[in-house]
Parts: sequence; C-alpha cells; structure tokens
Amino acid sequence: MANTTPHDALFKATMSHPSEVEALVRGFLPAMISENLDFATLQMENTAYISADLRDYFSDVSYSCHWKTDADRPPTQITLLLEHKSYLPDNIHLQLLRYLTESYQHQYRSDSKVLRLVLPVVVYHGDEVWKVRDFADYFDLPDPELKRYLPLFSYELLDLSKVSEQTLFHLEYGFMLRSTLLLYKYRGDNETLLRFAGKIFNFANEAKLPEDIILQVLQQLLHYIYSSYKLTESDMEKLKENIFEDVAYLPGSLWDQAMQKGEAKGKMEGEVKGELISTLEDELELLSRMAAQDLPYDLMRKLTDVPDELLLAFCEVYTANTAEHLLAQVRHAR
Repeated sequence: MANTTPHDALFKATMSHPSEVEALVRGFLPAMISENLDFATLQMENTAYISADLRDYFSDVSYSCHWKTDADRPPTQITLLLEHKSYLPDNIHLQLLRYLTESYQHQYRSDSKVLRLVLPVVVYHGDEVWKVRDFADYFDLPDPELKRYLPLFSYELLDLSKVSEQTLFHLEYGFMLRSTLLLYKYRGDNETLLRFAGKIFNFANEAKLPEDIILQVLQQLLHYIYSSYKLTESDMEKLKENIFEDVAYLPGSLWDQAMQKGEAKGKMEGEVKGELISTLEDELELLSRMAAQDLPYDLMRKLTDVPDELLLAFCEVYTANTAEHLLAQVRHAR
C-alpha cells in the first residue's frame, strides 16, 4: 500500500500544479538548473510503471521538462523526481537508486535510443538532522580506486530546517508552495501557526485564483492542519480571526465550506484510526496471554490474524514487562 500520510497527501496536492513545481525549482535549486529549464514544457509524467512496493517509499511525483538548447540542436528532455520526507531515511541513496533504475528501465523498454536524465529533488521536514553523504560513504572500500565501480549520483536536498521563514515568505512564484512549506516547517507548533496564519492563507489574496481553486486549496490546507496540529476549538476560532485580518479576499462562504469538509474528513479518519487501534489492542492482549502460556509460534499463528512479521517481532522481544509497556502505549494512543 502506498503512503497515505497527511504529509504525502499535501505534497501530492501541491505538486499536482506545474506552477508550484516551477516555484520549487526557481526558489531552491541551483541557478544552473532553473535558468536552463523551459518551464513552458513542464508536464507531469505517468509513473504507473513504478512497482507497488517502491510506492511505499516515494510520494511518486515526476515531471518532464525540456532543457534549453541552441536552435540547431533538438530539445533535450530531463525528468524531475520530486520526493518529500517527514522522517530521516536510513539510506536515501538506496531508495533513490531503486527509483532511478526502474525509471531508466522503463525508458529503455520504450525503445528510447538515448536515456534522459532523472534529477532527484528531496524536500525534508523531519526532526532529526539530515547529513548529506555520498553513496561511497556507506561502503568500506579497501582501495579508493574501487570507488569507480559504484553507481555514484547526487540529489538536491531542500531541508526546511535550514530555510528561513523570510525566504518562504518572499517566494516569487506559485501560489500554494509557500503555504505547504510553512505548514511542514512548523508542523505541530500551534503558536507559530496562529502567528503566520495570514502568510499561509494569503494565496487567496495574491494569486487571483478562481473560487473553485481557492476552495480546493483551503480544504487541502485545513485537512493538513486538522491532521498534523492539535488545535482546540478556541485555537480554530483564533486561526480564523487571524486569517480574516490579513486576507482581504476570502469569502466567508468558502471558508465555511472548507471547514465543514475538513472537520468531517478529520472526524471520519479519527474514527477509522480509533477502530484500528482498538483491534490492535485486542490482538496484543491475546498474544500476551498466549505467550505467557508458552504456546508455540506455529499455534499462535493459527489462532490469530496478526501478520507474520508482527507476530514474529512480538515473539522475539516478548517478556511480561515489554508486553505490558506496549499495551500501555496502545491504550494511551486510543
């Protein structure tokens, strides 16, 4: 199953607009890249060829774009792989390498005479420090000459912890990117959310968008806020007040529609999560009782619907204390 976290959903919604991809490239990639891309040719690619298990690791947003060339040379196309991470991956190179391999294989199978470059761009907004490493750093090579046998490549990293709020405030292109990056950068920080509410929702002022697009973006931003910030009713009222103080063009009817849908969707997802957690609690209680009686693994597998990976992991670490601690965490989550 592909990632369906609120972070992924907002990233895909934002990057579904070519204008926001252009804003990302112009705002954060080296000038050598942004100045040589013909953004008039920017278009989203169909990535149905990417394997299902790989989608567990990637948001799977890919765009093709022409590279500017001389008039006497045919256009050259490159691909932008846009990925976001809300956590620190163990080895981003291995994940990217798998994606690059599948992409180049697809190009080759499509009778491509010349492969086109895939340029990975990673947007990161996790809590841990991201240390950029070369792929070779993961290897213990007895001789530096062996490095030439490695599949070496680079990626562009946008680490939001190193981007100032002023830089985000003054993005010159796009209408939704600033809002998304600000919400990512300060996720869970209610005070900052309320303070920057006008900046986050000011797209309705600046972009002169049709009302249906404003409503769509409002719903996406509010759904993310419901999912990633723990706001009280008082906080939501304050959020609304702060937004309407700064955003002159935002019809109250659009806000009310977006709020109703965002609240309904958040409530529904909360109920589903609650059911899943209750089911997990029941299964863990059953496993704990069986493990306490020293039932063999094969019998436990027949008596429960728990996936083999979870059952095996539970049996490997089981003690009465660990089971009690795990159940306490699940009950706290519920």
